[in-house]
Amino acid sequence: MFWDDSNIMGGSNLTGCTSASGCHTFGSSIGNDNTINTWWYANSTTAAPVTFTYRHSYYGSSNQTLCDGDSVLYNGVWVKTAGTYSNTVPNMQGCDSTTAINLTLIPKPTVNLPPDEAYCIGGSTTLNAGSGTGYTYLWTPGGQTTQSITVNTAGTYTVRVTAPNGCFKSDSFTLTIHPNPPGVPIRHN
Repeated sequence: MFWDDSNIMGGSNLTGCTSASGCHTFGSSIGNDNTINTWWYANSTTAAPVTFTYRHSYYGSSNQTLCDGDSVLYNGVWVKTAGTYSNTVPNMQGCDSTTAINLTLIPKPTVNLPPDEAYCIGGSTTLNAGSGTGYTYLWTPGGQTTQSITVNTAGTYTVRVTAPNGCFKSDSFTLTIHPNPPGVPIRHN
């Protein structure tokens, strides 16, 4: 039999024991009938209870601004109305943690292009995106950055108006151009 009890304040025999009466007694109370596999190092210890400190509850909030008409995902729900939204989650000790957002909506610029129109060749119209303090404009196609443009070519024209607060709004207008009717010959009698 081989044993190594050096880790539990005992001796060791790594060459083996062949005595019929046994070469080792087990002083530990661990194991069935005090017989254990000493390669597993029987050991017993006690210690004072460990004290854990944890936060009983938590409250956190944040302020968020959002352009009117946009939405934000909070607690699995898309929110797009101003107000305070909160979520409470209990922990394993039964205490609550609460988070909240205070949502404020800021206005987008007003953009109202006229309804789509149709003209004969040679017709044109002026598109005005509306005015506002600090507004910037971007028209496509063309890339113009003015408040209004004059168009006389068939196509769809889109303007993106951005306010100083970063909110923007787009609107489109489609111009259709009809060909002039063919000439009609005049006949004399």
